[in-house]
Amino acid sequence: MLKSSQKEEKTCTIPKTSKALSQNNPGATEEKITQYAYSSFLKMAGGKWDPPLYQCIRKIPFIPKETEIDQLIAGCTPRMATFLQILKETGARCGEIRQLNRSWL
Repeated sequence: MLKSSQKEEKTCTIPKTSKALSQNNPGATEEKITQYAYSSFLKMAGGKWDPPLYQCIRKIPFIPKETEIDQLIAGCTPRMATFLQILKETGARCGEIRQLNRSWL
């Protein structure tokens, strides 16, 4: 009799939790992580659910205006200002500029 009760399929229906997951909107990445964690939990507990579908909304990156970059450079120390000015004018990466020698200029 004990074996037959262990073989019974577990059903975990938690509509409040799945509803809360779909209504709470922290961000697409966090939603996917929460969905994955909850799915893993239900897999461990032997339950099933139909996860909601999420669409990732891509944000437009902030690109500062040239006047804002010039103001930043003006407010820095001379060494940092030189570094930032080279970054601005050449488009090189930080590591590439750090490896430059004065004799190359």
